[in-house]
Amino acid sequence: MKTLATFALLLLAACGGPPFRAHEKDADREATADTTTLVVMDDEVKWALELIDHREQLLPDGRLRTQLRFVNKTPKDLHVQMAWTFKDDADFSVEPTSPFEHVLVAAGQTKDVVRESMARGATRFHVEVKTAKSAEE
Repeated sequence: MKTLATFALLLLAACGGPPFRAHEKDADREATADTTTLVVMDDEVKWALELIDHREQLLPDGRLRTQLRFVNKTPKDLHVQMAWTFKDDADFSVEPTSPFEHVLVAAGQTKDVVRESMARGATRFHVEVKTAKSAEE
């Protein structure tokens, strides 16, 4: 019986023991992607791209630096166009929406895109994404 108790203690110590409260997260502290940040404008992009994360950083000069991380879930390369809009607390644009830029995302690739606002006062942003069309279409 003594050896069984010793074995059980050794097994418990080898497994790391019971979970501690420091390793648990509340539901409101878990990382979730904000789907209002990435505005999808067509069905092909809707099913192909998945927003993983977005970050915002206020620079010392008052401009906003933003980062989007998304993944191409399809088995084919994707050619998309992205336009950035920076907004203030009242949800008004602080600068004109950027022209659509072309972004190539390989099959299964995770892509990080970083942009900075040109104007001060931006506190949030959103990005419009659509499939790039050729001139013949």
